[in-house]
Amino acid sequence: MVTKMKIESEKRIDEREKNLQEDLGKRKDVIAAVHSGKDAARENVIAKQAENKAIRDEVNKDLQEAAKRRADEEAVEQAKKTELIR
Repeated sequence: MVTKMKIESEKRIDEREKNLQEDLGKRKDVIAAVHSGKDAARENVIAKQAENKAIRDEVNKDLQEAAKRRADEEAVEQAKKTELIR
């Protein structure tokens, strides 16, 4: 009877260890997936920031060109007005 209980106890211990090893393996897989997802997300954020910066730079350039054109047009009109006054 004692030996039978020892055998059962050893079986339960072995099964627990097996289950713990399986759980550990699953946890490692989950952790690896989370880290790879984090790295991919970081790369996506960096790419989006670069894209947004390029758009901002283009818009800023367009606004500066428009302001320059407007200033040039106003200078031409001012020159016409001063010519008409003479």
